[in-house]
Amino acid sequence: MKPTWLLAIALLAWPTGAWAQGAPAPVTVQGCPKPGVEARCLMLSDGGVTYDITAAKPQPKPGVAIHLQGTPVREGISICQQGIILKDITWQETGQSCAK
Repeated sequence: MKPTWLLAIALLAWPTGAWAQGAPAPVTVQGCPKPGVEARCLMLSDGGVTYDITAAKPQPKPGVAIHLQGTPVREGISICQQGIILKDITWQETGQSCAK
Protein backbone atom coordinates (compact mmCIF):
# COMPACT_ATOMS: atom_id res chain seq x y z
CA MET A 1 0.00 0.00 0.00
CA LYS A 2 1.45 3.37 -1.03
CA PRO A 3 1.36 6.23 1.46
CA THR A 4 -1.28 8.55 -0.04
CA TRP A 5 -0.54 11.20 2.58
CA LEU A 6 2.89 11.68 0.97
CA LEU A 7 1.23 12.46 -2.37
CA ALA A 8 -1.15 14.87 -0.65
CA ILE A 9 1.75 16.75 0.97
CA ALA A 10 3.61 16.93 -2.34
CA LEU A 11 0.55 18.36 -4.10
CA LEU A 12 -0.04 20.93 -1.36
CA ALA A 13 3.58 22.06 -1.55
CA TRP A 14 3.53 22.42 -5.36
CA PRO A 15 3.66 26.10 -6.37
CA THR A 16 0.49 27.39 -7.99
CA GLY A 17 -0.89 30.62 -9.42
CA ALA A 18 1.20 33.55 -10.62
CA TRP A 19 4.22 32.62 -8.49
CA ALA A 20 4.50 29.27 -10.26
CA GLN A 21 4.71 30.97 -13.64
CA GLY A 22 8.19 32.42 -13.04
CA ALA A 23 8.96 36.04 -12.30
CA PRO A 24 6.02 38.11 -11.06
CA ALA A 25 4.55 40.52 -13.58
CA PRO A 26 5.03 44.25 -12.94
CA VAL A 27 2.06 46.12 -11.51
CA THR A 28 0.92 49.62 -12.39
CA VAL A 29 -0.81 51.65 -9.69
CA GLN A 30 -1.86 55.21 -9.09
CA GLY A 31 -2.49 57.02 -5.85
CA CYS A 32 -1.12 59.15 -3.06
CA PRO A 33 1.89 57.85 -1.12
CA LYS A 34 1.46 57.86 2.65
CA PRO A 35 3.83 57.12 5.51
CA GLY A 36 3.66 53.54 6.76
CA VAL A 37 3.18 52.43 10.34
CA GLU A 38 6.95 52.03 10.71
CA ALA A 39 9.48 54.84 10.39
CA ARG A 40 10.81 55.57 6.88
CA CYS A 41 8.22 53.35 5.22
CA LEU A 42 6.15 54.59 2.29
CA MET A 43 2.89 52.97 1.21
CA LEU A 44 0.56 53.44 -1.75
CA SER A 45 -2.96 52.01 -1.90
CA ASP A 46 -4.88 51.40 -5.11
CA GLY A 47 -8.00 49.32 -5.65
CA GLY A 48 -8.04 48.13 -2.04
CA VAL A 49 -4.47 46.80 -2.23
CA THR A 50 -1.60 48.36 -0.29
CA TYR A 51 1.91 48.39 -1.75
CA ASP A 52 5.20 48.99 0.07
CA ILE A 53 6.99 51.48 -2.20
CA THR A 54 9.82 52.26 0.21
CA ALA A 55 12.36 51.03 -2.38
CA ALA A 56 11.48 53.86 -4.81
CA LYS A 57 14.55 56.01 -5.52
CA PRO A 58 14.09 58.88 -5.33
CA GLN A 59 11.14 58.54 -3.02
CA PRO A 60 7.97 60.41 -3.95
CA LYS A 61 6.65 62.97 -1.51
CA PRO A 62 3.71 61.87 0.63
CA GLY A 63 0.52 63.64 -0.42
CA VAL A 64 1.54 64.11 -4.08
CA ALA A 65 -0.40 61.87 -6.49
CA ILE A 66 1.79 59.54 -8.57
CA HIS A 67 1.56 56.89 -11.30
CA LEU A 68 3.90 54.01 -10.42
CA GLN A 69 5.15 50.77 -11.93
CA GLY A 70 7.03 48.14 -9.92
CA THR A 71 7.63 44.43 -9.59
CA PRO A 72 6.25 42.53 -6.58
CA VAL A 73 8.86 40.80 -4.43
CA ARG A 74 8.12 37.11 -4.14
CA GLU A 75 9.99 36.32 -0.96
CA GLY A 76 11.40 38.24 1.93
CA ILE A 77 9.96 40.58 4.46
CA SER A 78 10.23 44.28 5.03
CA ILE A 79 10.63 46.25 8.23
CA CYS A 80 7.47 48.04 7.12
CA GLN A 81 5.32 45.00 7.99
CA GLN A 82 2.54 46.02 5.63
CA GLY A 83 1.70 45.94 1.96
CA ILE A 84 3.03 44.03 -1.02
CA ILE A 85 6.71 44.88 -1.40
CA LEU A 86 7.63 46.38 -4.77
CA LYS A 87 11.09 46.64 -6.35
CA ASP A 88 12.40 48.13 -9.62
CA ILE A 89 10.04 51.06 -9.11
CA THR A 90 9.58 53.88 -11.59
CA TRP A 91 7.12 56.68 -10.99
CA GLN A 92 6.03 60.14 -12.05
CA GLU A 93 3.72 62.76 -10.55
CA THR A 94 0.24 62.90 -12.08
CA GLY A 95 -0.50 66.55 -11.39
CA GLN A 96 -3.59 65.55 -9.43
CA SER A 97 -4.03 66.60 -5.83
CA CYS A 98 -4.47 64.25 -2.91
CA ALA A 99 -7.21 64.48 -0.31
CA LYS A 100 -5.90 65.74 2.99
